[in-house]
Amino acid sequence: MEALNELAPPAPGRLTVTCDNPLATVNGVTVVASSLELHAVPPGGTTLSSANFSRRVARGAATALAPNAGDSCRTTDGAPPAHDRAMTYQASSPGFNDGTLRAISLDSFNCPGLVLVWNADDNPVPTRGRGQQVWSQQIVLPRSGNSDVRVFHCSGAVDCPRGQWRRSVDPCRPAQCL
Repeated sequence: MEALNELAPPAPGRLTVTCDNPLATVNGVTVVASSLELHAVPPGGTTLSSANFSRRVARGAATALAPNAGDSCRTTDGAPPAHDRAMTYQASSPGFNDGTLRAISLDSFNCPGLVLVWNADDNPVPTRGRGQQVWSQQIVLPRSGNSDVRVFHCSGAVDCPRGQWRRSVDPCRPAQCL
C-alpha cells in the first residue's frame, strides 16, 4: 500500500483568494466600497508564479480579469458590474485547485447599503424577490438588549442630520434630507 502512495501524485492544495481592501465580511461575503483588489495565495510552503482570475455575476458567464502588471498573483477589478447578489471571483493556476471569493461592491450593488450586527446569529446580505423592487435584510440576534450595528452604504448615499430626513415615496430610492 505504501508503494502505491509513493507513486500517486500528491493531492493539489487549494488556492485562497483574499481581498486586500475589505470593509467587512458578512456571512462569508466580502464587502468593499467600489473596486476589489484580489490576491491569489497558495497553500503554506508552496510558491505560485502566476494566477488566472475571473468574475461571475449571478449565473452569467465568467469574465476574465487581467493580472496586475507588477504581480501576476494579484488583480484589481476597478469597475465591478451592477449586481443583485454576491459576485464570485475565482483564481486558478496549474497544479492547484481553484480558489473562490464571494464579494459585493457597494457602489455597484443594486441595494444601496447593508447592515452588519457584530454578535448576530444570522446576518445575511440584503435580498429581494424575483421581480420585486423592495430589498430586505433579516438579521437574527441571540438576545435582546444593545447590539453593535454598522451600516455600510454606497458612495452616493446622503448624510442627513438626525430628524432631518424625509422618507422617499419610491421604495427603490433612499430617503432624502429636508
